[in-house]
Amino acid sequence: MNLVNKLKTSTRIILLIREIATFFYFLQDIILYATAFILNVGNVKKITNKQITIVTASDTSHFLSVKQLISSINHFERKSKIIFYDLGLREEEKEEIKNMDLIYKNFKFEDFPDYVNIKERDSGAYAWKPQIINEEINNGNDLLIWMDAGNKITRNLNKFRIILTFYGFFSPLSNGHVEQWTHIKTLKQLQIKNKIYKKRMLNAAIVGFNPIVEKNLDFIRVWSKLSLRQEIILPDGSGKHNHRWDQSLLTVLFYNSFNKLFFNRTHRWLGILIHQDID
Repeated sequence: MNLVNKLKTSTRIILLIREIATFFYFLQDIILYATAFILNVGNVKKITNKQITIVTASDTSHFLSVKQLISSINHFERKSKIIFYDLGLREEEKEEIKNMDLIYKNFKFEDFPDYVNIKERDSGAYAWKPQIINEEINNGNDLLIWMDAGNKITRNLNKFRIILTFYGFFSPLSNGHVEQWTHIKTLKQLQIKNKIYKKRMLNAAIVGFNPIVEKNLDFIRVWSKLSLRQEIILPDGSGKHNHRWDQSLLTVLFYNSFNKLFFNRTHRWLGILIHQDID
């Protein structure tokens, strides 16, 4: 029994299992992509010419990182539109961003509950992110991708275009499972079924949507609305040791709303890296 428990808690065993799972998820993603490609083979050129709106945001703490992201987009995805939300830059940083090839917007924290402010506990529970995405997904019909400031792209996003056009939604898997990274008060208040507790977390560093799919719009509205309920996104007793705020809500709502057995789970092969922060 002790040997079994040691194996269950062994870091090496856990990492090995995770790597094996990631490999099979990658194979599944290739099959899903190939299916989408074959079924849309006559429209591939039209799809890969679609404009993507890439939305990101930063305060001064991630200014260098977001500049790196924007530079990578301009290098590999010049036809994409970039929308940047200022979460608290210095004046000289604002001017530098405004001179880049993008649309600059200032996030109005004053329009939201105090806890949403990025200067508050747990960076405002990242509740500002669903508000930004909800705002932008209603502003047009472009494919829309949220990118955290620490992301970086390494090639064009044509594969991403095909996946979003055909499947409508994308957010890769993150480490851990729902019960591990979603506070029990959130799970109980949302009446999340026990079968979802062991599901893998999604990663809110990348979230892509096809806005012509009405279910996606409903999903974003609910995510945005629940993020403005402090007792759900930032319940008492929650912290970085047991909760992932906007990501926790994104994950449980996804499993509740879409109930998919097969969905795209990996991101590197699409040409997107996460956690590339340089400041």
